[in-house]
Amino acid sequence: MTRFKNVELFGLGHGLPDSLLINVSKVRNELIFSTTSGVYKYDEPNNHFVLHQDFLEIFGADRNFHRILQDELGNIWFSVDNEFGVIVVEEQGVFNKFQIYYFNQIQDDLVDGFEHVYAYDKENIIIGTEKGFLHYAPSNNKKTDFPFNILIRKVTSITQGDSIVYWGNTAGQLDKAYSFNYKMNDFRFSFSVPYYEKIGYLTYRFKLEGFDDNWTAWSPKTEKEYTNLGSGDYEFKVQAKNAYGKTSKEASFNITIQPPWYWSWYAKALYFILGILALFSLTKFISKRERKKTEAFKREQTEKLVKKEAEFKKEVERSESEIIKLRNEKLQGDIKNKTGQLASATMHLVQKSEILIKIKNDLKGIESEASKDIKKRIQQITRTIESDIRLDENWTQFENYFDQVHENFLKRLRLNYPELTPKDQKLCAYLRMNLTTKEIAPLMNISVRGVEISRYRLRKKLGLDSEVNLVAFILEI
Repeated sequence: MTRFKNVELFGLGHGLPDSLLINVSKVRNELIFSTTSGVYKYDEPNNHFVLHQDFLEIFGADRNFHRILQDELGNIWFSVDNEFGVIVVEEQGVFNKFQIYYFNQIQDDLVDGFEHVYAYDKENIIIGTEKGFLHYAPSNNKKTDFPFNILIRKVTSITQGDSIVYWGNTAGQLDKAYSFNYKMNDFRFSFSVPYYEKIGYLTYRFKLEGFDDNWTAWSPKTEKEYTNLGSGDYEFKVQAKNAYGKTSKEASFNITIQPPWYWSWYAKALYFILGILALFSLTKFISKRERKKTEAFKREQTEKLVKKEAEFKKEVERSESEIIKLRNEKLQGDIKNKTGQLASATMHLVQKSEILIKIKNDLKGIESEASKDIKKRIQQITRTIESDIRLDENWTQFENYFDQVHENFLKRLRLNYPELTPKDQKLCAYLRMNLTTKEIAPLMNISVRGVEISRYRLRKKLGLDSEVNLVAFILEI
């Protein structure tokens, strides 16, 4: 014990409510720590401070402890808030059997936090104060636990210009509740105690049930005001405590503040009905709105579907148009090819006919100069050429190409005009090809005049008037 092993500081981080105004005392062989918010003890295993449950049960929570100390006789002295007294333990080792004696009348003479008590023996206990030492002899204690009452003296309505609504000496609870209009909602309660010993140390606490259900702290105030109270039932309760820490019975005063007309029961019933109607209307409105939304959504979806169908239809039509276009292009290509073949065959026939005619004419020129035998032979050749010109096998091939290009023109012609001869059909085919008379003559192995005669006869067979164009008519067949 000649030197410190270590020093450790404790404060807020160790469970204490503050780092200042902490007193350390040894009570019942236990270190206790009095603080501004209760009595604590040290929990060594956890290196932490916790509230002392014994003192918490005696004094309650959130009390400002200036000092806790134990005298030589084992009595526990306390200085708490504005109270000073002693806890006399009736049985050693049993802390729940005790008596409390208050000496609040000397509280003002004590130095908070530095209170000191010395017990010389059971009859001579010395208390240090700023004015000197006080001698306390427990055997001279007079009886202090006699009952006393607190009286509600006056209740004033502040709203009505401090008009008095009650004046009397009410101890305990009034038999009736006072009812007021909702505009009278400010009150002042005055109370007192017919107790004249140490009157300067009387303290009071109160509460207004229905407004504040917790007791206030003890104070010397003998009046309490409440303002802007809402409608409803209230009960004002008040208690007193004397210098010896004895508490009086409660005194109470009941008031009822009527609700305004718009909060009366019939108004609430009307509000309830209006609320039901409003809820019904709101439900109906929401249902109507949702129905409109649903219908609008359906219309939108229908429009989208119609639009998509139209787009699909257009796409199909576009595809079909493309297919038709491709098909027409193919047909045009086929027609072009067939037309080329037809033109080639036609030119071949024209050239062949022209050659045969030229040969025939040449043979006729030689015939006049030739011998009789040669002349005879030339005549046979001439007849053969004429027969070939009239019965050319290329006509069948020409007819097939012609019907493919001109959509079975010759077949339709034979079907509609069965009286036409093959020569007439050939003439119609050449006219359909828009060939001139001079171009048709060698193809048919006749003269130009013969072609014109054949055209005239064809018009008669077709039953055409003179005003009708033969080529135009044939093109429409």
